[in-house]
Amino acid sequence: MGKHNHLGLLAVAKEFCKSAERLNTGPQRLDGPLPVNFLFMHAVECGLKSYLYYRGVDEDSLRKLGHDLEAAWQKAMDLGICQLSSECKELRECIHLINPIYKGTQLDYLYPGPKRLPVIEDVHRLCKNLIIDLDNAYSLGELPEPGPECSGGCATSDSSLGQQRG
Repeated sequence: MGKHNHLGLLAVAKEFCKSAERLNTGPQRLDGPLPVNFLFMHAVECGLKSYLYYRGVDEDSLRKLGHDLEAAWQKAMDLGICQLSSECKELRECIHLINPIYKGTQLDYLYPGPKRLPVIEDVHRLCKNLIIDLDNAYSLGELPEPGPECSGGCATSDSSLGQQRG
């Protein structure tokens, strides 16, 4: 990866987010939430990896994270991502809820049984705001130094996110 590849990863995140938005609105709106959730969460994954790369995490380490959003989120929190986002707690809750099916193949293929998913409007808002926060931080050319993770507000209990069945 090149010196500015965090921008390339963020550009990919934007494209996945735009694609999910298009499939979630208008005449082409999908009835099922799984494909749209997959696209939004892949955008979140690319956004988190963009941030990690910007913070100095090497390509091999990013690859080892695979599609484990909770591992990527924890590393990003350790490196100060919560200083950029006012929705740190909500994004962590969303990741905690969807990660068990995202990091496997349950969003790629049809598996029987119910799935707990965040409400798609919450996923959309969190994805879009993460991308905006990263874009703004990168345009300043400098991110704040890592500090306390989420100011203690990242517990995963008492979720403020709505849930839907997939």
